Amino acid sequence: GKIAQVAIYSAKVTQANILASISQGLSGSETSLISAYSFNNTINDLNTTNANNLTANNGAVATASDTPFTQTNGLTGYTVGTTNFGIVTSSSFSTNTTLTVQVAEGDTLPTTGGISAVSYSTQKVPFAFPAQRGKWQIESISRVSTVQVTPSNGTIYNPGNWQIFAPLGEWILYRQVNTDLSRGSSGAVSFIQNISLSPSSASSANIIPAMTTYDYVSNASASGFQNIVKEFNQCKLSVATAAPYYVIVSTDQTSVNEIGYRSDLAQSDITLECAYL
Repeated sequence: GKIAQVAIYSAKVTQANILASISQGLSGSETSLISAYSFNNTINDLNTTNANNLTANNGAVATASDTPFTQTNGLTGYTVGTTNFGIVTSSSFSTNTTLTVQVAEGDTLPTTGGISAVSYSTQKVPFAFPAQRGKWQIESISRVSTVQVTPSNGTIYNPGNWQIFAPLGEWILYRQVNTDLSRGSSGAVSFIQNISLSPSSASSANIIPAMTTYDYVSNASASGFQNIVKEFNQCKLSVATAAPYYVIVSTDQTSVNEIGYRSDLAQSDITLECAYL
């Protein structure tokens, strides 16, 4: 087998650290990093301040033939180890122009050694471009029961802190959720569960209207009555500031046992797909 981009930390890796390095190579200066190894033609430590360089044994070698910084399709037409593809999702100008680039799953932008040349294509899908939709999606998946018990009337909840991080750019947003609405007492009453996505985990401000749905139960008199619905929504999302979007729920009644998602029955997921693909 072969491995690349190995890192050893002295503390738990934070979410910010993971987001910062998820689509690029290690630099050796990450927070709490002890040692890091790209294995891109070298077994030396990227943390040169206190380097722990390795010694190869039993025929182990570092190689660039399978580097993650390249297309590995044998029909690419490009030299292995030198070419990466990306989609520009945002641009801004201050002293220089800053481009935000999304790369496909399995590809990265290196932070060490620099980028020797940048080219752009006049074609939407240039030769060897990885155009499979699944390579350009960001997913947040739930496979457990995530509910708020005895919810208060009108209070916004984010059960399980379920969220998806949206980078800059234009995205197609999909949501597929098993909603859960359960009575906790008998007596005829109508009640509603609202579900949506919002940049705030405890607010209905700036919710995405196309992601807002209402589960309605009319005159459910039986104690313990439960309503589970499979919902699917799709809309376009414009992101000017990269941020998490939270799944929020609320109800208009106090006599409710629980609200939320029963993803233990079937997977629930939120998906962002690059709209420029």
